[in-house]
Amino acid sequence: MKKLLFLLIGLFALALAGCSGEKDNSESSGDDLPKMVEVSIVVPEKIDPNVETEIKAHVTQDGKNVEDANEVKFEIFKNGDKEHEMIEAKHASDGIYSIKKTFAEEGNYVVISHVTARDMHNMPKKEFVVGTPVEDNDDAGHESGDDHGSAEGHEHGHSSVAIDFPATSATAGQETLLTAAVKHDDKPLTGAQVRFEVWKDGAEKHEFLPAKETVGGTYELKHAFPTAGAWTVNVHVEKGNDLHEHQEKTVTVK
Repeated sequence: MKKLLFLLIGLFALALAGCSGEKDNSESSGDDLPKMVEVSIVVPEKIDPNVETEIKAHVTQDGKNVEDANEVKFEIFKNGDKEHEMIEAKHASDGIYSIKKTFAEEGNYVVISHVTARDMHNMPKKEFVVGTPVEDNDDAGHESGDDHGSAEGHEHGHSSVAIDFPATSATAGQETLLTAAVKHDDKPLTGAQVRFEVWKDGAEKHEFLPAKETVGGTYELKHAFPTAGAWTVNVHVEKGNDLHEHQEKTVTVK
C-alpha cells in the first residue's frame, strides 16, 4: 500500500513539473512587444512647377508591408506659409500610399505624412524643392546640403515621432486618464512639452491642457468630460524649435 502511495505521489510531482515547464515556455515566448510601424516618404528627384507629381509613403512593420493602414494623409506646405494643405492618400499595393499634386510655385516645401496603423501613429517629415531652390533661405541651404541632388538623400537627416495614444472610453463628469507614449527615433522622448487639445464635435472652443510626464516618454492627464457625446482629443508634442507633432483621436463619452 505504501509503495502504491509513493508511486502515485511521484507521478503527480512529474505531471506538475511538466505543466510548470509548459507555462514557463509559453510566458517566455509571449513577451515580445509589437514592432514600430515605419514610414518612408518618397518624392521624385526633380519636381517642376505646374507638373503633376506623385508623392508616396511606404509603410512597413517588422520589414513587412502594411496594407491595412487606418489612415494616411500628407500635410504639405511651402516654407514660411501658415496655411497647410492636408491630402488623403490612396492605397496602391506593397505598402505604398500615394497622392498626386501639382505645385504652382517654385520654392522649398515640407511634407509630413500622418500615418495611423495598427494602434500606432507615425509622422515623418521631409523637405523638398520645386523648381530651382532658393539659395538665400536657411532651410533651403540645409536641404540641398542633405540630399546632394538625389532622391535618396531626402531621407537622410529627418527623424520620426511616434505617438501611442490608446483608445479611451469615458463617462461624463468622471475623471478619465488620458495617456500618450511618445517615441523619437524608436527611443522614449523625454522632457517634451505635451498638451491635450480637447473639444466637443461642433464646438468652437478648444481647451489646451498640459500633460505631466510620469515614466520616461509617457505623458498623462486626468480630465473630466463635462457632457456625453463625441469629443476630439489632439495630442500636441513639442520639443525645441524644430519638433512639433500631433495625433488626433475621437473619444466617445457616455
